Amino acid sequence: MLSTIDRYLLGRILRTLLPTGAGLGFMFFLAAWFRLLKEQDLSLQQVLLALPWFLPLLLPYLLPLAYLCALALVYGRMVADNEALAFSSLGVRGTSLAAPALVLGAALSVFSSWASSDLVPYCYRMQKEALRAVFRELFDLGEGEHLSRSFPSQGFDLYVRDYDGAEWRGVVLKVEVGRSGNDPSRATPVLLVAERATLLDSETGDLEILLRGVRATAYPGGSGAFDEAVLASGVRVTHPIRAGAEESLLRLTLGGRRRVKEADYASADLRRQVADADRRAALAAATGGVSATRAGQRDAALNLRLELVNRAAISAAPLLLAALLVPLVLLLRARSAVIPLVLGLLMSCVFYFVPLLAGFSFAETLAQPALGYLGCGVAVVGAGLLAWRAGRT
Repeated sequence: MLSTIDRYLLGRILRTLLPTGAGLGFMFFLAAWFRLLKEQDLSLQQVLLALPWFLPLLLPYLLPLAYLCALALVYGRMVADNEALAFSSLGVRGTSLAAPALVLGAALSVFSSWASSDLVPYCYRMQKEALRAVFRELFDLGEGEHLSRSFPSQGFDLYVRDYDGAEWRGVVLKVEVGRSGNDPSRATPVLLVAERATLLDSETGDLEILLRGVRATAYPGGSGAFDEAVLASGVRVTHPIRAGAEESLLRLTLGGRRRVKEADYASADLRRQVADADRRAALAAATGGVSATRAGQRDAALNLRLELVNRAAISAAPLLLAALLVPLVLLLRARSAVIPLVLGLLMSCVFYFVPLLAGFSFAETLAQPALGYLGCGVAVVGAGLLAWRAGRT
């Protein structure tokens, strides 16, 4: 059963945590809004469809920061108003004052673990589907004439003389071949003119256009991959290169890399993939597989393990930060709640966030996933030292 002091502290923490989390979430929400409008070729309606999936992606990072700020404000105010001194004079120990923060931190860590394992991967997939809607609107054009669209992030421009659903006539496409990400400097412009075209419904989210009676004109002279291949052949080209085909399939992607990342999978799926990769590596070693195959399988398993360690380490943040902050505030006995907030943020960086990033870097460089828990280990040691020091005062 919760004591009166526990209920009192939990109530104050929750009343502070909710508006703090809402404020930080609103700032992240605005940042996501501006990033979408700036970097993606999306209409306002498509942005509104994509935005709801962004905030859940931030929960594992938003919760620890909001909880840290809430604890600093609540316990800092309690110390500044001499409530902690009054509790101490009544025989209430510091461990009793810290218990509500630790219990709530443990509950938030469990929730964060579930969010990292299942909710965040699902939102990643749904966010990608919402962003791919930039191409889906081309399937709903109906009937009309003179369609002109520009997709600068994807590296192509489109003009259609007249269209009837997925059937187009008089199609002109300017495509940047050899483009590296959002960098157009390594691209070779290619002009495609087709008599007719059919828009295909791709399951991958790519835009697939079947061109008929197509003429292609490439313009060498840049620094794209096409130009480098021409120069490497020893042939100097100073004029456009033209070619024709009766039929050609053009596939255009929604910017960036299209491979499925580890973040798209739930943790249970990642663990199954790790087990499968280990079995394949063992089978390749037993049957004398080539070293490149075994190395590739080891790298794949390493990336999966790093993702799992990353999720576990970040999920523990609310509990670890509570264990660091509460004894620090009780030790400071500051007369202002702002001082514990500033020092709490500084201590969280020193004892958790910086070692966490360093651990991830070492884990990837040395191929040792367990090093990803470095931040958790340093935080536990720091919290233990602060609690020991607070218990002696």
